[in-house]
This record gives sequence, structure tokens and C-alpha cells, in this order.
Amino acid sequence: MKLPNISTQDKKKWSTLGVDHQGFTLVEILIVMTIISFIAVIGVIVSIDTYSRYIFRSDLDKVAILLQKARSSAINNVGGVSHGVYLDDNDDWILFRGTEYVEGEAFNYKIGRSKTATSTNTCGNQVVFSRLTATTTDCGIIITEGNKVATTTINNQGGINY
Repeated sequence: MKLPNISTQDKKKWSTLGVDHQGFTLVEILIVMTIISFIAVIGVIVSIDTYSRYIFRSDLDKVAILLQKARSSAINNVGGVSHGVYLDDNDDWILFRGTEYVEGEAFNYKIGRSKTATSTNTCGNQVVFSRLTATTTDCGIIITEGNKVATTTINNQGGINY
């Protein structure tokens, strides 16, 4: 039994109709290029926004982690002294030991921030957690970048909310 011919149309038939399928027309190429360009532009815009949100959230997390480290060190009585976090003039956060920040002390641990965000502390330049109890003064740390604002609050019992 012979199988039926399942091939597509004969080339002679197409050439007699004036249709030549040798390539793409200029209009087809321009339409495809326009669609690809549009998708690429949307992708770049979305990725830039995602990256800026990542940097902002990273700064917020760095401050919260440093505050938690200072609180934990104070509760665990590491070194038998209080621990705190200091905001320096360059907007960097520094973990320190004692009741007052002393520049250049060996224990100080500095965490840099991104160059686009700014930080302000509502209770001065430092937050100090007392040893064993981690009590401190009520304050807040405000991080801003463009139109994004996030506040980390510290209550008098040492609780950190971010």
C-alpha cells in the first residue's frame, strides 16, 4: 500500500501565483525589531527599579542587624560593658563598646551604607543599650532614598521594630 503524499504545496504552484518565500520583508523585520526594543526598554526600567529597592532594603537590614548585634552583646554582657550603635558624619553605622562612642577604638565595627540613602537618628548620633537589660531611650532611625522612607524604632526596653 502506498502512503499518500503529505508534502506541502508544490514550489511551481507558488511561483506561478507570484509568491516567493525566500526571506522576510523589511516591514516584518521592522515590526519584530520594534517589539524586541519595547520589551528591552521595559526590562531595563523594571530592573533599575528592582535594584534601587534592593539597595534601599539592604541599608534598612544593615541598620537593623547592627542594632540587634549591639542589643544582643549588651544582654549577654560581652566585655562587661554596654554596647551601642553610632551614626558618623559619613552616614556610616558603627557598633561600639561602652556608654560613649570613641573613634578609633579597637572593638568598633563599621558598616557602610549605599551612597544614595541617608540616615537620621531621632535621639542623637548614637543608641546605647545598657548591659544585662538592654534598656535604652525611645528613638527612631529614619532611612530615606528618593521618595522611599523607612523608620526603625527602638523602644525603652530595647525592642527593635523595622
